[in-house]
Amino acid sequence: METLIQELKGMLSEKRYNHSIRVMKTCEELATIYLGDIEKCKLAGLLHDCAREIPKDKLLEMASSEGLELGVVEQCQPDLIHSHISAIIARDSFGIDDAEVLSAIRCHTTGKENMSLIDKILFVSDFIEPDRNFSGVDEIRRMAYNDLDDALYMVFKSIIMYVVEQGNMLHPNTVNALNWILGRIKTISY
Repeated sequence: METLIQELKGMLSEKRYNHSIRVMKTCEELATIYLGDIEKCKLAGLLHDCAREIPKDKLLEMASSEGLELGVVEQCQPDLIHSHISAIIARDSFGIDDAEVLSAIRCHTTGKENMSLIDKILFVSDFIEPDRNFSGVDEIRRMAYNDLDDALYMVFKSIIMYVVEQGNMLHPNTVNALNWILGRIKTISY
């Protein structure tokens, strides 16, 4: 892990690197609570943003060369592509071949239906890492340490409200993920 950390440090700005370290540590904490695979969660947290600072035009070029099918939302908001490219870089440059880790990295911006424990831990950790400071984050942070599914629902709700307020398009994966987690919560509570 230390070698990966040093390699990542050379790829990212100090701000993005520090964010990645905080997400990795938050993933470790949540994996401990929810009995997830700690090493896989840490790895996903560490590498989730390894493509985040690649310019948008280069992200689009890389997506095209990888044969990624981009929907209208990704074409209008190319920043969303960084999660897919981060998974590719994790695989090709860092030698990560674990499907669960790559899935978590791939879906950490939009979510998806049927998220695994690692997917959920990374998604929530990225949102609540200690340096995040926005209205409602403390409540979501508290919930994350008590009920991961409820916290995930709160994260999706917050993201959707923010995206709509910004006048941006919602990614279908995010809407589907919200409906999926809401269905899980309602089913569990009956």
